Amino acid sequence: MVCLEKPENNLETHLDEVMGVLGDSAERDKVLESMKKLMERFPELSMFEVKKIVIKKFGGNPWELRKSGGGVEKKLSELGGNETSVNVIGKILKIWDKVVEIDGRSRKIFHGIMTDNTATMRFTAWDENFNYKAGDVIRVINAYTRRWRGNVELNIGERAVIVKEDDSALPAPVAGKRVKLRDLRAGMSGVCTKFRVLSLGERRIKVNGEEKVVFSGIAGDETGKVLLSVWADMGINEGDVVLVEDAYVTSWKGIPQINIDVGMPLEVLTEDLSVAQNRVRLGWVEDVGGAADAVVEGFIVDIKRGSGIIRRCPVCDRVISENKCPVHGSVDGVLDMRIKAVIDDGTGCATLVLGRELTEKIVGIRLEQCTSIDNCEKIVEDRVRGLFATELRVRGNITKDEFGLMLVASDAEIMAGGCEKEAREVLSRLGVVL
Repeated sequence: MVCLEKPENNLETHLDEVMGVLGDSAERDKVLESMKKLMERFPELSMFEVKKIVIKKFGGNPWELRKSGGGVEKKLSELGGNETSVNVIGKILKIWDKVVEIDGRSRKIFHGIMTDNTATMRFTAWDENFNYKAGDVIRVINAYTRRWRGNVELNIGERAVIVKEDDSALPAPVAGKRVKLRDLRAGMSGVCTKFRVLSLGERRIKVNGEEKVVFSGIAGDETGKVLLSVWADMGINEGDVVLVEDAYVTSWKGIPQINIDVGMPLEVLTEDLSVAQNRVRLGWVEDVGGAADAVVEGFIVDIKRGSGIIRRCPVCDRVISENKCPVHGSVDGVLDMRIKAVIDDGTGCATLVLGRELTEKIVGIRLEQCTSIDNCEKIVEDRVRGLFATELRVRGNITKDEFGLMLVASDAEIMAGGCEKEAREVLSRLGVVL
């Protein structure tokens, strides 16, 4: 027989732990009453969660309750995907709210970016009363992590306990060394790097209900290119060579993105900086997660359905069949041209998408000409199919999701001959017999 301790006696032990945190700031009887009410109303709560909530209610610091049930203390750089009950501290760099539907009810949640000087990470706070802002340092007890598009994200649920801290509570920053753009990875913080601003344009977003102007573009150096986000008017323009310190790196659909904000040391240099053509191998992109304005040379190893002359819904621009849109029903389809294919460079493969202008360039027929050419759709289809085993040089952003890599081309050209042997080697590796 196992003799169980009476609940009242066991509760007294937990009460002692709570009072050890609160000290003389709260009356023992009132604290005990709060614990009992919480346990009765929410029987699914663990005892550790009960203690944290009560400590917070009476103005104490739940972080001082260091018991095994409170999660594992970790730095952001140590977090992996699908972790449960972790304790972290971080400074909020960006935060914005969003209204979502959960169980048929509209509610407000918060997305943001935080750093602890070891890494930078996106987070989601699921409590509508998350009353923290950019610049706040918070300690989060009992958070959890998930992976989203290959990146680890921190989730702050309603059962997490949050304590506001001073900047001094953050881990000491590590002096950053100069990093080349090709070596940037999502999650890096304290980055020091030099680059040329290749493009920069304004866009307007809403942050906590207020409209804000941010600047987005592409940065390049002698090793490659990445996306660029500037969160305030920092006085930089296209063509400038910039040296920035303490920047942080996120990603957009897998593509590394360097972020610059007010307070980061930044200098516009008078020196020149050559920018390399961002020639990449798809195997490397698969490991990194994406590439900006990249150049790939490879063979077409598959032509996808929906290539050639297609029809789109005039309302939503979806590709349609038999003039029927799955959303808007029967419509008069608008003619368009595209190529969807698979390109392989010997190290990896990606879905390749060429829009109308590039498709016209590759097949040698403009869409307007089809009104005066007999069997134009069949001719275009045959020319598209004829690209099988052809070597192309394509340029564009390469993104990554659960389906793999996708390259949406901004330029494309058929490479010169002499590649039949290489093409057959690629096809043979894929098990294709000609």
